[in-house]
Amino acid sequence: MNVLLLIAFAVANILTILFLLKKGYKLKNLLIMMIDGVIECKSIFYIILLMGATISIWLSSGIVPTIIYYGFDYLKDVNLLLAAFLGTAIISFVMGTACGTLSTIGIALLGMGAGLKIPAHILLGAIVSGSFIADKIAPISSLTNLTIQITGTKFWYYLKASLFTLIPTIMVSSFVYAFIGAKYSTSVDVEIIAKYRESISQGFVITPYFLLFPLLVIILAFIGLNIVYNMSAGVVIASFITIIIQKNGFVQVIKTILWGYNAQTGLDSLDALISGGGAMPLLEVVFIVMGSVTLSSLLEGAHLLKSLTETIY
Repeated sequence: MNVLLLIAFAVANILTILFLLKKGYKLKNLLIMMIDGVIECKSIFYIILLMGATISIWLSSGIVPTIIYYGFDYLKDVNLLLAAFLGTAIISFVMGTACGTLSTIGIALLGMGAGLKIPAHILLGAIVSGSFIADKIAPISSLTNLTIQITGTKFWYYLKASLFTLIPTIMVSSFVYAFIGAKYSTSVDVEIIAKYRESISQGFVITPYFLLFPLLVIILAFIGLNIVYNMSAGVVIASFITIIIQKNGFVQVIKTILWGYNAQTGLDSLDALISGGGAMPLLEVVFIVMGSVTLSSLLEGAHLLKSLTETIY
C-alpha cells in the first residue's frame, strides 16, 4: 500500500509538471520550486529518520525495556483498561510515536488483557486512544513538528493551544475507560508479568536511572532546543549507553540505528515486543512525504491552489 502511495505521488508530480509545461512554465523553474519545497521541509525528513533511529537505539540501550519493566510492576493492582490508556499516552508522549508505542507496550498490554479476559477490541481501543492522543503533542513527534514547521510557532505555544481540547478529551476518555475497566478483574496475570520481567532483567541491564533519560528529552524540548538536535543527542547518548552499559559493539549499534533492533531474550513473545525501529525502513515514508511536499510546492508556486480556493470561496 505504501509503495502504491509513493507511485501515486510520483505520477501526480509528473502529470503536474507536464501540465505546467504546457501552460508555459520552464522546466528549470519547476524544478527550483520542488527543490525549494524540499529544502524548506528538510527538518521533517531528518525527524522521520531520527524517529526510526530513536526507537531502535532506545530499545537496544534498555531505556524502553526499563519503562516496560517498571510499568509491568505498576500494573499489578490497577484497573488495566484505564492504565492502558494513561500508560500508552505517557509512553507515546515520551517516544514521540503512536505506532512505536503500539508495537511495544501495546502488544504487552494486549497479552495481559487476554489473561484478564478483557475483550481484545475494548483494550485495543484504549491502547490506540492513548497512543494517538499523546502523539499529537509529543515534543519529538514528526506530526507535531510538521505542524510547528508549517505554522511557524514554538512548541510551547502549540502545546498550550492543544491542551484546551486535549485535557477534556483525556478526562472524558479516562472516565469511560475507568468505568468499563471496573467490570473486569483489577489484578493482572502475575505469571505473565513475572516471566516478562525476568526475561527483561536477564537480557538488559535495568536501572531506574534510565527513566531520567526520556525526562531529559522532554525538558530539552520544553526549553526550546531544536528538535533535530534534541533527537540527535538522544540517539548519541543512547548509543553510548548501549555500548558501555549493555556491552554491544560499535558496529552492532550502527546496524541497530540503521536497520532496527532485534531482541534475543529467549522468550519469543517478548522479543516481538521489544524489537523494531531503524532509520532505513522509514526511507519510504520520507520519499512519500517528499512527494507530497514537491507536489504542494508545484501547485503553490504555479498559484493553482490560490485559483482553486478563490473559486470555492
